[in-house]
Amino acid sequence: MGKQTIVGFRQTSFKPQDSDNEIRGTTIFVTAPQDGVTGLAAEKIFLKVGVAEAIAPIVPGMEIKVVYNKWGKPDEIEVISRPKP
Repeated sequence: MGKQTIVGFRQTSFKPQDSDNEIRGTTIFVTAPQDGVTGLAAEKIFLKVGVAEAIAPIVPGMEIKVVYNKWGKPDEIEVISRPKP
């Protein structure tokens, strides 16, 4: 997917069913144009701690491009632009 715009975020933590280890990160909510959608498509993306920290501070209005690893998980975020204060 191409450029996406962050419209919101929240800190997230959970324990997988098969483990007692807590997983922490940030869930971002993004919008982007998509074929077959009138308006913008929306989705949420979980970022592990290291990936989220690399683009801190996260603010609504940021435009990003997500790079996924071979398992389809977000591995890197490229910040295209940040909103002006």
